[in-house]
Amino acid sequence: MFVYRSPSLNAFKLIRGCPILESLSLAVSYRWGQSEDYIFNIPTLKHLKLEATGKCVKTINKVVLNVPNLEDLFISGEWCSLFVMEDFPTLVSVKISPFVLWLEHLWVELLKGISGAKLISFMPYFQKAKPENYEESEESHWIDPKSVPTCMLMNLKTMKFEKCMARKDDIQFLEYMLRNAKVLKTLTIMCESGVMEEEFRLCAKLLNCSKASKYCEIHFVAKSLDSATS
Repeated sequence: MFVYRSPSLNAFKLIRGCPILESLSLAVSYRWGQSEDYIFNIPTLKHLKLEATGKCVKTINKVVLNVPNLEDLFISGEWCSLFVMEDFPTLVSVKISPFVLWLEHLWVELLKGISGAKLISFMPYFQKAKPENYEESEESHWIDPKSVPTCMLMNLKTMKFEKCMARKDDIQFLEYMLRNAKVLKTLTIMCESGVMEEEFRLCAKLLNCSKASKYCEIHFVAKSLDSATS
């Protein structure tokens, strides 16, 4: 196992010197505005944890994951990176929590890359409770990918969406997953809006949404609702 914080070129030299590395935990710091690409060519790697610390500097770099034997992936923090991923035929579990990724097209590429996982635990951001008289734009930032990855169509069986705020883009993303994941068996949604009307709206939308998998169960866990199952 290799653990490193604030990676640099020297850190990747050390990583390349570990020919049988199976577990890697890496903390990336944007505090100094570095913009180098992080390229992982580690054929033996099975477990990878990536954590961004500090504030994103809005400089788009690349995180290239060429790790064909990866089984578990954990990503957290605030990123300004384009995730470039090769096929992960052995990928079982992905956890993204808590997580911020700037710019819509970066989300699309990340979701395409992890869509072959059998279990995805997803908490894209943390948001405090809304103040009274708060007005939120109904504009959605979700963009459907131009093509649906085959691995998502045929492999994704279990999905958990944490910290769902029942916003328009949340609903569109979940509808997209339900329309395309043909073997999805369980979708668990952890609602955090605390607004009963919004949570009812989310339930109604998803329960009436067309589903590619006729065996899919949707579990709602909400602050304002008792647990419900479709």
